[in-house]
Amino acid sequence: MELMKAYLYNQFPFQTTDISARTISNLLTCNWFEDDRKSAAYTILHRRLLISSQWYKITLRFKKEGPELLSLDTPAPFMVVLSEVKEADNKNSRFVDKQVYHSKTVGTVSGYLEKGIPAELIDAMIEEFRISVQYGIPMVEIASANSKLSEIPF
Repeated sequence: MELMKAYLYNQFPFQTTDISARTISNLLTCNWFEDDRKSAAYTILHRRLLISSQWYKITLRFKKEGPELLSLDTPAPFMVVLSEVKEADNKNSRFVDKQVYHSKTVGTVSGYLEKGIPAELIDAMIEEFRISVQYGIPMVEIASANSKLSEIPF
């Protein structure tokens, strides 16, 4: 059963390339927030989730592939950070990151499960992404397809 579960998690349930830039605004409406430290080549989004009285921060890193197209980093297209709430000096609570699990060190989505990250967290992230993602086709490909169609005799 564990082998089947690992296989299913490693077969990521959505495409990680040709993602429309509109996906970012969709995720922002689902309580994701954009990292201010982004570069021109990447857009980074974070989301905090409370699972079984433990706070986690999930990070999605989108690489800009064109003016309107993005792709997610692989092998596992997200990063997980264990966090805790600390009282700040001005009585506002803030999060402190305690442990970081990078996709390149865990290797696969099932690697997060092996490190003790709850499946509920991964499932919640997958579901939010699934309802927010939009895919795009570059205009160059559309123009190319249209020109090929015009060559077909009717």
